[in-house]
Amino acid sequence: MAKTVTDLLLETLEELGKDDLKRFKWKLKEIKVENQYNNIPWGKLETARPVDVTKELLNYYGEHYRVEVTIQVLRSIHRRDLADRLTKATQADVINLELESVTPRNPEPGETDGSNLEQESNVQQMPASFKSGLAVFHIPVV
Repeated sequence: MAKTVTDLLLETLEELGKDDLKRFKWKLKEIKVENQYNNIPWGKLETARPVDVTKELLNYYGEHYRVEVTIQVLRSIHRRDLADRLTKATQADVINLELESVTPRNPEPGETDGSNLEQESNVQQMPASFKSGLAVFHIPVV
């Protein structure tokens, strides 16, 4: 099973030694972030362990931007090795997710994949006159 982005971030932060983790948190609190985001306050970072920092990265920066912020901070504390590895790992993960989302599995007639039960039940409840011109789109949620 492929690792999640959270797993990759946690593993990366756990590889930092005590001093590097402290420098990472110090830089993280002051790094310039995009306008719609706020820095994580030092009070949440000062005694935080890697798992806590990983959680705060998600809370403050969301699923995708947290990776960019982490890579930027790793580079600023001269841990380019970890930054490069995280970049490669998350790019491979994004590629795998994109391939899964564009490679649809064609269900057998009458079979559903369970991902859109609510829409399918709504369609089944519609009068036949509405169903004839109805197009159903399956949009993967990432």
